[in-house]
Amino acid sequence: MKKIFLLLSFSISFLPQLSFACDCLPIASARDAKKSSTHIFSGTVIDRERITLEQINPNYKEYIITLMVHNIWKGFEGKKIKIRTPFLKSDCSTYLENSHKYLIYAVGGEVPVVNFCSRTSHLNSDRARDDLFYLGKPQVKN
Repeated sequence: MKKIFLLLSFSISFLPQLSFACDCLPIASARDAKKSSTHIFSGTVIDRERITLEQINPNYKEYIITLMVHNIWKGFEGKKIKIRTPFLKSDCSTYLENSHKYLIYAVGGEVPVVNFCSRTSHLNSDRARDDLFYLGKPQVKN
C-alpha cells in the first residue's frame, strides 16, 4: 500500500500543470475600474468582426466590436464606438454577443480594448446594477 501511494505521488508530480495566460484576480472594484478606464459606457453590440494581427503574431486574433452607445460616464461623445477584445479566453477575451446590452469599461485611444479583467458585464447582471449605482448619472445620454 505504501509503495502504491509513493508511486501515485511521484506520478502526479510529473503531470503537466494546467494554467491559463489570463490571470487577473481579483477583478478591480468599480472605483478602481473607473479610475483606470479611459471609456465607461453602456451599449448594445451591433457588429462583431474577427481579425488577425499578422504584424504582432499570425496566430493572434481579436474581435472588433461595434456598439450602439446608450449612456456615457467617461471618455467620449458619440452614438457608436468600436472596441477590441482578444479572440481566445487564454488571452483574456470578453465574449460580447450581438444584440446584447453591456456596461463597458475600456482602455485605450482610437479603438479601446476590453478584456476579461475589466468590469465589463452584461447590463442585466448584478455587477452592472451595482456599478450603475456607483457611477451615478451619466455625462451623456443618447
